[in-house]
Amino acid sequence: MRSPTGTGLERDLKRGSVGGQNSLTLDPTVLLTGELEDPDDETAEAAALMPNGTRFRIRGQGHINAFLKSHLVLPQITAFLAEFLSSPVKA
Repeated sequence: MRSPTGTGLERDLKRGSVGGQNSLTLDPTVLLTGELEDPDDETAEAAALMPNGTRFRIRGQGHINAFLKSHLVLPQITAFLAEFLSSPVKA
């Protein structure tokens, strides 16, 4: 269940501060999550608050299995990197 103030990351993103930084990174950022660890899909909300945020949600997986299932993760990460590397404008 969500807290009324949102996740810590979500609060930081709305303030424009992450980890004590005064501004958000403009670099492309990937948030990788397993569906079972984030049932309310709060990671999508956090990614949407980032200027260049992307969320990959691995269906039917919990926290560690989302990372261990490389056959599910690598194609998405590879496509993300290929898109960033082919972009004429880099952050």
